Amino acid sequence: FKIAKGVECLHSMNLLHRDLKPDNILLKKTSESYEPLISDFGHSKENKMFMTSLRGTPLYVDPALQYT
Repeated sequence: FKIAKGVECLHSMNLLHRDLKPDNILLKKTSESYEPLISDFGHSKENKMFMTSLRGTPLYVDPALQYT
């Protein structure tokens, strides 16, 4: 749920991560639990920009986008 809220926050700032996968989720230890943190924004892009190429790790790319 917290990762989805993080993605929602990125989208509210017009940012697309474009490589969201388990390797790019870090866990920060708090006093009672762990807090997920989204990392690696190397492929991120402003949502309003026209995208001409597919980015991300092939095993985690939306299947609907892989063969278009």
